[in-house]
Amino acid sequence: MSAQKSCRRFVWLAVAVLVLGLPPAAAAEESPEVIENETGFYYTIRKGDTLWDLSERFSDSPWQWPALWEENDQIANPHWIYPGERIRLFRKQDLEKVFKKEETPAVEAPAPGVEEVLPEEDRPYMMFPRISSVGFVRKEPLVSSGVIFKVRDNHELISTGDIVYIEPNPKAPTMSIGERYTLYRNRRWIGHVRKNLEKYGVQYFLTGVVEIFAKEDDIAIGRIVETYRAIHLKDKLIPYEPRSPKITISDTPEGPAGRVFLAEEHQELIGAGHIVFIDQGANDGIRRGQIYKIYYQESDQRDPSTAKVRTLASIPFAELIVLHTESTTATCLVINSRRQIETGALVGNFVK
Repeated sequence: MSAQKSCRRFVWLAVAVLVLGLPPAAAAEESPEVIENETGFYYTIRKGDTLWDLSERFSDSPWQWPALWEENDQIANPHWIYPGERIRLFRKQDLEKVFKKEETPAVEAPAPGVEEVLPEEDRPYMMFPRISSVGFVRKEPLVSSGVIFKVRDNHELISTGDIVYIEPNPKAPTMSIGERYTLYRNRRWIGHVRKNLEKYGVQYFLTGVVEIFAKEDDIAIGRIVETYRAIHLKDKLIPYEPRSPKITISDTPEGPAGRVFLAEEHQELIGAGHIVFIDQGANDGIRRGQIYKIYYQESDQRDPSTAKVRTLASIPFAELIVLHTESTTATCLVINSRRQIETGALVGNFVK
């Protein structure tokens, strides 16, 4: 799928803003501090753009431009917008909207058979502030840097600001004062699902961030600086790697992209706003920012007297966006869904 198609089809994804339960974006602000905490879908103005044209491109009707202006109160005059300015696209509920081709004045059309590639800064994107708390499933085991064995004052619930004592792993690089580490624990496969899930590897469930501020003998002392979930004694550490909350929409290839095999929180009822894992990853061409549909298959039993059931076409009913990839799995956010998602659901991009 071309970058233009990806750009045109992402607008309705803004419905995710309604289901994530996150604070509304302060689109008028330009400081990095504000941008890091907003959630939504955005577009960077290019030369020749007008609100009239953008409304027609992203909603099929130029007459929707007042709604687009209303979403961006930083625009004092709707007739004056400038290249490089970031605007927030208004929300639409349409799941299968087909948009007209993007027309950019004064830009030479690509040669036949050659797809236009939008520069990174011109691609639409989604802000997802919770990206650092998103876990993953991987086959190759991680080497932990250490483990929490005690919390000062023996709190039962460990949270931001608490002082914790860490037993470093002698097989890992030495911890240094000032370094930060992501806290995690492995969620074990249990019960009847164990046999089915062990083939995917181990789930890494991220719980927070700790900063080392002192060392005594053979232990490290840290302060909890971020809490994603309840932190427990025996939670482990890996070096902290910051993730950008800006998810640039990527080209999505046609064809299957695996199946949903687990929800991060092990929910049985999976829907919009939930984090899920699929059984294909970077080795299979899955990339951060790609958007895939989730399908179910209709069946038809025309003759009640027989047990024969005919399988009909696959029907898209939900969509997800890739947030993180491992070699053989990917972590995704369900951005909308018209029905309950079950494990084993087909994920892909099948063009009619």
